[in-house]
Amino acid sequence: MLSIKYLHAICVTALVATASAQSSDDCLLPQSFTGQGNFAFDNSHATTGLEGQAQAICLSFGTSGISNDIWFLWTADATGVATLKTCFGLGLDTKIAAYAGAVCPHPTSGIAALACNDDTCGLESEITFAVTSGSIYLLQIGNFPGASGGPGQYDLAIAGPLEPGTPFCFGDGSGGPACPCAALSSSGHGCPNASNSTGAKLTGSGTATVGADTLELSAIGMTAGQPWLVFQGSIPLSGGGGVLFGNGKRCAGGDVKRVKVGTATPGRTASTSPPTGGPPAVPLSTLGAISPGDLVHYQFWYRDPFSTCGSVFNLSNAYSVQW
Repeated sequence: MLSIKYLHAICVTALVATASAQSSDDCLLPQSFTGQGNFAFDNSHATTGLEGQAQAICLSFGTSGISNDIWFLWTADATGVATLKTCFGLGLDTKIAAYAGAVCPHPTSGIAALACNDDTCGLESEITFAVTSGSIYLLQIGNFPGASGGPGQYDLAIAGPLEPGTPFCFGDGSGGPACPCAALSSSGHGCPNASNSTGAKLTGSGTATVGADTLELSAIGMTAGQPWLVFQGSIPLSGGGGVLFGNGKRCAGGDVKRVKVGTATPGRTASTSPPTGGPPAVPLSTLGAISPGDLVHYQFWYRDPFSTCGSVFNLSNAYSVQW
């Protein structure tokens, strides 16, 4: 007669997606699937291979091993940050890892895991890693060495897209000199201006890849109807804290180039993307003569003519992009 515990396991497996139910014990023959969702696995009879057993990032409680491991070859269906987790309270002591591409991480391969985790939710696991739509990733699901395998579930979800750069040099008092007139902006913004006490905020989107550049820089909280320009620099000034300049802080220096100009919209926004119906934009990597491997720092300069803080221009926060 089937035990209640075994019947429960069968029911759980039937209720979740079955795309990965036939998991593979062999890294060279991983089970392939595409997309996001909740999936079943069973490593009750899995062995422990050589692959993925010596990853430095997997070191936990004195061991890097992942026992009873099974393998999946996953194709991401979106760009962003993927979360893989086994946090379903099914009593398994799981350990998981993810690798870019389809080559098995044999000890002599030199392949490093993108992420690895033993215990995040009790004895169960969760990892996050950046993914690109259409790219493939090896997923390794197993147990902490010495723990038993069994039927379980894992969930895959992608949040994004992943931002292409890192903002820095704010007017919110978090670092560097205080804004002129001792004004404070909102968190993550540049110094306040006469039209917007929160200050201008620069963000990025797209891909910063020379030869396939889709990077766009956008700002909110500008001065409506006033001219702006985007410039780039090769170094962050004062260690990233910036120096006082006009009504704001200049944060990008070194080899400085002006890369784009425009006029802020009535909604106080600005963007390097072309207007609707206009000709395609020249890529920022072309405008700035960027080479692969360059670390470039961007900032919006804009007119702030109604300020009572002593100058007629201001700046957004800065934004670093690794090309």
